[in-house]
Amino acid sequence: MIATLILAAAISGPRTPQAAALLFLQPGVTHSRPSVRVIAATAHFAVVRFSGAVIESTKASGYLTAQKFSFGWQPIILSIGNKPPAIPGNAGSSDIGPAADVEAVRAQAAGMAEIIPFVRVIDGYAFMEWWGWGGGENFYKKTANGWKKFAGGGGAANIGDLTAKGVPLRIAKALLRQ
Repeated sequence: MIATLILAAAISGPRTPQAAALLFLQPGVTHSRPSVRVIAATAHFAVVRFSGAVIESTKASGYLTAQKFSFGWQPIILSIGNKPPAIPGNAGSSDIGPAADVEAVRAQAAGMAEIIPFVRVIDGYAFMEWWGWGGGENFYKKTANGWKKFAGGGGAANIGDLTAKGVPLRIAKALLRQ
C-alpha cells in the first residue's frame, strides 16, 4: 500500500477529465484544436464530449470516458459519433485484479496519449492494453521495488512470447484469456 502511494505521488497524470481528453486528442499535434466539455460525471468516471479533433487524419467528434485514479484521470473508452456511452458504475471497470495492483500498473501509463481500456493482474503479473495513436500491449512483473515492465510495444503478444519471458503457462493463458 505504501509503495502504491509513493508511486502514485511520483507519477502524475492529467488532473481533470478534460485534460485527459486533450492529452489523447492532441498528443503533440498543433494543427488540431478540439473543444472538450464534461457532459456527465460521477466521483470516479466522466464522459467528455469532444469536437473538432483530428484522429488518424480525419476530423472527428465523439465522446471519451475517463476514469479517476490517485495519479490523475485516464482515458478508458473512445466513442466516435453521436451516441454517448453510459457512465460505468464503480464496479463497471474492465480491470481484473487487486485494486492497488491495478492502480500501480495503470500509473505506469500516466500521461500516455492513449486509451487504456483495461488492466489484468494475475499472480504477480499484469497485462495492460493500449490503443489510440497506435496500439499494443505492455506486460509487467511485480518485484520488491514495484511493477516493472518486461515486455510490450506495438502489436499483440501470444502465449509463447510470455512463456519465453518466464511467465508460467497458466498465468500467460489467464492474462491473454486463452
